[in-house]
Amino acid sequence: MNAGKRAEEALQRSYQRLDLLAETASQLLASISPQQVVESICRKVMDFLDCDVFFNFLVEDEQKGLLKLNACAGIPEEEARRIECLEYGMAVCGYAARDGCRIVTEDILNTVDPRTELVKSYGIQAYACHPLMVGGRLLGTLSFGTRKRSRFAGEELALMKAVADQVAIAMDRKLAEEALRRLNEELERRVEERTEELQETVAQLEEEISDRQRAEKALAIERQRFYDVLEMLPAYIVLLRPDYHVPFANRYFVENFGESQGRRCFEYLFGRTEPCEICETYKVLKENAPQRWEWTGPNGRIYDIFDFPFTDVDGSPLIMEMGIDITDRKQSEAEIKKLNEELEQRVKERTAELEYANQELESFSYTVSHDLKAPIRAIQGFSRMLVDEYLAKLDEEGLRLLNIIVDNTQLMANLIDDLLTLSRTGRQQIKKSSVDLASMVKANFERLRGEGPGREIRLTVHDLAQAWGDPSLLNQVVMNLLSNAVKYTRTREIAVIEVGGYTKDGEAIFYVRDNGIGFDERYGHKMFGVFQRFHSSKEYEGTGVGLAIVQRIIQRHGGRVWAEGKVDNGATFYFALPEP
Repeated sequence: MNAGKRAEEALQRSYQRLDLLAETASQLLASISPQQVVESICRKVMDFLDCDVFFNFLVEDEQKGLLKLNACAGIPEEEARRIECLEYGMAVCGYAARDGCRIVTEDILNTVDPRTELVKSYGIQAYACHPLMVGGRLLGTLSFGTRKRSRFAGEELALMKAVADQVAIAMDRKLAEEALRRLNEELERRVEERTEELQETVAQLEEEISDRQRAEKALAIERQRFYDVLEMLPAYIVLLRPDYHVPFANRYFVENFGESQGRRCFEYLFGRTEPCEICETYKVLKENAPQRWEWTGPNGRIYDIFDFPFTDVDGSPLIMEMGIDITDRKQSEAEIKKLNEELEQRVKERTAELEYANQELESFSYTVSHDLKAPIRAIQGFSRMLVDEYLAKLDEEGLRLLNIIVDNTQLMANLIDDLLTLSRTGRQQIKKSSVDLASMVKANFERLRGEGPGREIRLTVHDLAQAWGDPSLLNQVVMNLLSNAVKYTRTREIAVIEVGGYTKDGEAIFYVRDNGIGFDERYGHKMFGVFQRFHSSKEYEGTGVGLAIVQRIIQRHGGRVWAEGKVDNGATFYFALPEP
């Protein structure tokens, strides 16, 4: 094959590679969800490179080091389901994700590298995995493999890397502006037209290879058409040489910054005699990788800059730079940040006011309930004196009224005790330690049996997890819930109480279940606080303070409480505490 024929085929292959990169870039920019178009893009890359498989994993959980399969081809569906989740450090893709670097494995069938066991089972001989990185952040991996060859050529790996970089940038942006999407569609149509015309030109070159002048003229025409497409974009596009000259700038750039007139970029943009120190454009040539940064132009506008390595038709290196004006977006972000700071300050001020009011309310509650305790104790003594003095002298109606006095006096005393407990709960500091709730339940159960002789109470205690909290306060919770269960069991029934618990999602969850009167499930969300058990009979009326104490204590431990039940069908009270 003569040199002209090889040059023609190399040129045609270069066009095909550029067309493929342009097509993948267009699809990614046009999609608001790049993850969904990866499969179609990678299938085209597979066909172009004559590969047999590809895999695209995305980061599912960065803290746990977990990847999830987004798209693949070349393996059975059941095998794809089997590898749907992949940990960092597992197989080639897991190692590429963990280390953040490309891994190329060749002659796999004859290697002992344990990382290649998975792809080896698919008959893969050569495999290249690229991490999808943007700004040092891992988004996932993209890999290609072949069963026909044991190695990849350099330009094949370069194409894979370029596609992986495009996918990473597209996933980082997520959404393209609608206007840019429409222009990309137009660009794709123009590129397809250009491709058809280039194919016609190649056909002519195959017939008349000696006519280089004609071929160069056709190439110049097609290049100008490509530039015409760039002229339509609502963002600036420039090509930069390594010597800082600008061989091409689209209309948007010229309208905003003027013509270069042969001057280097730093000369005609800023009037400098040497390159700008803060310029990051030329990192592309040093790192041979796309760059993204922000630039403030001489017009004072802020631009989101995307720099890509580019190759001219003669093989010389260029930089293609695209700049999108984000000045208005930056100003909006600054205004939003200022508003958020003002709102946060107002919230802090309001929180401090509420905290002060809560402290005042707790202090008032403690003072009032403490002051009431002495007269209530005196009333209790007086009621006991009435019982001792007149129990044998009163008729049936008198005894009924006397019992009402005694019962209401005891109810008032219990209410004052509960109010004192509630106020102390808000005032004292929480001192957490490991608490054996099972022993605490059994001790309170013995106290209940001692206080209520003649009333049969049956208790079942299941295995309970260790609780973490203030022992005295949690003992108050247990005592209130057990007393509540006995109190709301019908007088002539046996009180059956079941206590159990389990751990779930970082919480230790405990419950107390009874066979009592239950409550109306319509009011279950009000069960804690001031709400009392809902029942039509006044026989079971209560103050609701005991449950309010339970809620206050658990909330001060950073936990939560809730209840389940139905009228005449028992109730279950739950409380959850965070594990240490």
